[in-house]
Amino acid sequence: MRLNIIDFLHITWRSLFIQASWNRERMLSLGFCFSAVPRIKKIFQTTVQRGDYLRRNLGFFNTHPYFASYVLGASLKMEEQAQKGKVAPAEIEKIKTHLSRSLGAVGDSLMWRRLKPLSAMLGMILSLHDAFTGLAAFLIVYNLPHIFVRGHGLAFGYRSGGELVKTIPLAKYQFAVHLLSNAGSFVGGFLVVYFLISEKTAGGLPEAGAFICGLILMIIFIKWKIAAPLALAMLLLLGLTAGLIF
Repeated sequence: MRLNIIDFLHITWRSLFIQASWNRERMLSLGFCFSAVPRIKKIFQTTVQRGDYLRRNLGFFNTHPYFASYVLGASLKMEEQAQKGKVAPAEIEKIKTHLSRSLGAVGDSLMWRRLKPLSAMLGMILSLHDAFTGLAAFLIVYNLPHIFVRGHGLAFGYRSGGELVKTIPLAKYQFAVHLLSNAGSFVGGFLVVYFLISEKTAGGLPEAGAFICGLILMIIFIKWKIAAPLALAMLLLLGLTAGLIF
């Protein structure tokens, strides 16, 4: 039973909401099951079988929300194999637990600590010339890789099944972490230098200082995993307050 394009798109779309029911007791498990529903309806024919699947998968499950698609794809493939007696249900849970740890570490390092700050800095640079271009650049640079990870993870995980533990491309993602670290350092340095020598801030030390403080605060907010809209709102509020005071 192959994963057709309709199911692939449906599951990928649902995975965008995998954190919608996030909670400290079970983390992503409810969102994980919600994402799997389109395929589960085809794998299991009776409500009893589907209920058993939910009982097995509604326990604690935590990994990076984007990289959860690798686990999702592999587990769906193994569920199909379990129906044919090729895999024990307990083995599926072991694979989920093992993969969730390694993928969580890579995802946090790549997406939260590297890609998000880099995207924000690129957006800030382009916003100097046009606000809409800067916003569009931030959204595109950040969202294209994250959507790719979701889609590639689901397809690759489904093809690999239980072998995903051996075939998962962690080395490539580790290389991406290293590459983005260097790129982030370069862009951050360029951004500070540009503001210090640009006509908008030349001779205007307060403006340059305010920008640098805002950049530092944004990086801190991102590392604290504060949502970008909330972080921007906080910076705007601080800026307005500072303007009224000074």
